[in-house]
Parts: sequence; structure tokens; C-alpha cells
Amino acid sequence: MKIKVLIALLVALTGYLMTSNSVHSSNIQKNNADLNWDALIKPTKEIQNPFEDLSYENITLLREYAGFQDAIKTGDLDSDPKYSDYINNQVHKIADVLLDEGLDANKLYDLRNEMITLNEERFYTPNPKVLDKNWKLGGYMVPIDFEGLSVTKFFLVPIAGQCIHTPAPPANQIILVNYPEGIVMSSLEAPLFIEGTLQSELNIDQGNYYDGTNSVESIYHMTATNVAFLN
Repeated sequence: MKIKVLIALLVALTGYLMTSNSVHSSNIQKNNADLNWDALIKPTKEIQNPFEDLSYENITLLREYAGFQDAIKTGDLDSDPKYSDYINNQVHKIADVLLDEGLDANKLYDLRNEMITLNEERFYTPNPKVLDKNWKLGGYMVPIDFEGLSVTKFFLVPIAGQCIHTPAPPANQIILVNYPEGIVMSSLEAPLFIEGTLQSELNIDQGNYYDGTNSVESIYHMTATNVAFLN
């Protein structure tokens, strides 16, 4: 169901930033970079999560309620009056059950939609404050193009193995790097840093791995003046 995917997305986006292999918590960020990955995220309004303390049963009801409301708002029910009546009855029934629990279903539905919108803005738009400036930033390489053994184009990501063993991070946590001079890659787990002017442009490219390729979307790019692996 669509709502389950969206809720899962919210959870994933909220929790992914802090992991033990991330440059957020490594010496790369502390010693070798003047820009951190959090700075790439556009500041947005904070909303207290109203779903944290709800029971599993109430969360399930809210998922159903949101799914029905989404279907109503998109006009998916217009061609079937009987099904439309059924869905509307279910919406009212679920709202009444939740009201008995002291919960306003429609208010929570609106908050859910606001959270989704804010998370999309937070993770899929650039931070204008970091654009068109020279930066040095640490991370890990996901190669795209090679010239012989040298990588000339790659994605920089904050966590080793992203886009390979795990899903790609949000688009504003990936930098597409062009480096015509090229650099020989030692390992996908080897930390490196890049230097250059950070710019914004939507890019979709194929990352190359040991066992295949994967389409990756980014909204930052840089033609690097320097790329080096850390010793």
C-alpha cells in the first residue's frame, strides 16, 4: 500500500544519517574537511513526530485512513460509486474509532502529509548557502567513468558502501564529481576528499560496482580541482 511505503520512507530518511561508517563520525570530517554533510541539507521547519507514542493498532488504523483519503483526493473512486461509498464509510468509521482514543484522524493525516512534504524538501533540494563556493569535503567513491584504470567521474557519498550494498542516500547527500585528471581507486571502502566549487544541478547516472550498476540521482555536482585518498 502506498502509505506504508511513504511511512517507511519517513523512518528511513530520519534515521539514515548517523551510522558507524559515516564520515559524520570519522576523523575524515574532523581533520580533512571544511564542509560537513549536514551542511548540504537545506534547513526546514521542525515538526514533532505525532506518531512516535501511538500504539501499533492506532498506527495501523491511521495507515488505512491515509490510504483511503489518498484515494479520495486523487479521484481514483470517481468511476465506481459503490466503491466510493464503501471507502467514505470506512473513513468515517476509522475516524470515529480513533476519536474514541482521543485522536483526530484528519489532523494526523494533514500532519503526515506535511511531514512528507518537508522531508522531500529537506532531502531533495540543495542548500543555497553552500552553492558556488570552494569547499573541501570527505567521503567515499562510487565510480561512474574510467579512463584506463583511473576514475574520472564518480559520486561522493558520506558512507562507505552506499548505492552498493544499501539504497542510495537522498539526492542532496550525493555529489557528482568530475575529475578529468583521474585518480586510481584503491577500494570502495577507502576514504578520500575532494576540493572544488560546489554547484547544483539534477543528475541521474549509473554507478559502477564490482557486481553491476545502479541508477543514482544527485542534485550537487563539482568539477574537482583536487581529489586524494587518505593514507
